[in-house]
Amino acid sequence: VHLGVAIIFIGFAGKAYEQMADRTIQKPGVAAANGTGPASFSFDDYTFSYERLIHTSDDHKDAFTAQVGIYRDGQRIATVYPAKWDYHKADSQMITNVAIKVRFTEDVYLVLTGYNLDTQLANFRIDVNPLILWVWVGFLVLGFGTLVCLIPQGLVDRLQWRPKTRLGRAADVG
Repeated sequence: VHLGVAIIFIGFAGKAYEQMADRTIQKPGVAAANGTGPASFSFDDYTFSYERLIHTSDDHKDAFTAQVGIYRDGQRIATVYPAKWDYHKADSQMITNVAIKVRFTEDVYLVLTGYNLDTQLANFRIDVNPLILWVWVGFLVLGFGTLVCLIPQGLVDRLQWRPKTRLGRAADVG
């Protein structure tokens, strides 16, 4: 349990190194193999390539989705789809779907904060949160430790090895 709490604390300490930025891209474009191009922008160690804005509609909602490629060190690591959904029966309140790329050392969140279908302009918010995975690992360790602590002592005593000699039994009684 204590180890789990220590791991969670390490994850929370990463919050001090969180980074955030807002970017506006005028129009999507086809990115080069390394993520560079007219519709790309860099933040932290990542390059984001705004590839297209998709509008879909069904009986319940209108969905506005951006397709964005994420590159690191010239290699594409993910394609994410941040979106905004406008439900027809709601009071014109849009739902934001955040695109998340989980990595061992950090999480990358990409939010579509605004868009214009006519000009294909899109606004993005990027959050890079280090060590978030360690919070979840810490909770797993904490939960496992709690389960171990909940094992009844009587069960532990029955499963424990006991010596078979008279001297061993006398030692147990003593």
